[in-house]
Amino acid sequence: RRRRGLSVTHRRELVKMSDGGQVALDWAVVDDSCAQRHDAPIVLMIPGIVGKQSNPYLVNLTKNVHVKSGGVWRTAVKSWRGIDCAIPESHPRPECW
Repeated sequence: RRRRGLSVTHRRELVKMSDGGQVALDWAVVDDSCAQRHDAPIVLMIPGIVGKQSNPYLVNLTKNVHVKSGGVWRTAVKSWRGIDCAIPESHPRPECW
């Protein structure tokens, strides 16, 4: 199947960190297909500092993974804490390395 006609949306999962902060994992939903096995391989994409799950290069990578794996592999984009992922008032510090 060609990737051109595929539509990609995301389902957000907030993950609480051990220090009280949180990050978001945006799980790809390709063509409204949520019926992926939970034990399927996962491709975790970590974008550049201002990257978001809607960036064209991430959407195209998601489509490529979907097509090449026959729709088996799951993809998720990790959002940076404080950038496209709200920082809880109880822990007001952005993610930094």
